[in-house]
Amino acid sequence: MKTVNFGEFKSLKQVFNTFKTETDCVCFLECKLWGGKTPISPYDPTSKVYRRKDGYYRCKNTGKNFSIKKDTFMENSNIHLRDWFVAVYLITSNKQGVNTSQLRMSIDVSKKTAWFMLQRIRQVYIQKPNEKFDGEIEVDESYIGGKNKNRHRDKKLSKVRVVVQSIKLLYSVFYKEEVRYIQRWLTMFSGRL
Repeated sequence: MKTVNFGEFKSLKQVFNTFKTETDCVCFLECKLWGGKTPISPYDPTSKVYRRKDGYYRCKNTGKNFSIKKDTFMENSNIHLRDWFVAVYLITSNKQGVNTSQLRMSIDVSKKTAWFMLQRIRQVYIQKPNEKFDGEIEVDESYIGGKNKNRHRDKKLSKVRVVVQSIKLLYSVFYKEEVRYIQRWLTMFSGRL
């Protein structure tokens, strides 16, 4: 699946100003997916691609039509690109996440559509098992469960064990993209239990 970086936007107002129309969204995607060059067919990369008047593209060699959404998380949806872009910005910029009701109210769609959009965007975060991270990997601080001092004496844990259990809980909660980082922590602390 191809990826698009929405990190260059600093506010929701900037997203709205950048993507005023559907054409602005298509131009942005063309630039990000194809580098501003001629479109590349997902069916035959060596084929010439014709731009149709209705917004679709046609692969010359295969004769198949495709849209700008092909091979992205927005594929096979009738939702406007502007709504997708605003949803992606809201989900990625909100530290605590966005639920279906919040997204529904923010972009004025049905609850079913908001749920569908959230599922598709969350699928982008899942990492394939054979992919590796590069560069520095960071996990934000998290507060999980109650304080150890408030537990019954039989239930209190040592500090190292609390960290490991927190990491195991994070392992089950977070998406697969953070699994490798958490596994490194588990192996580091597992010898101390």
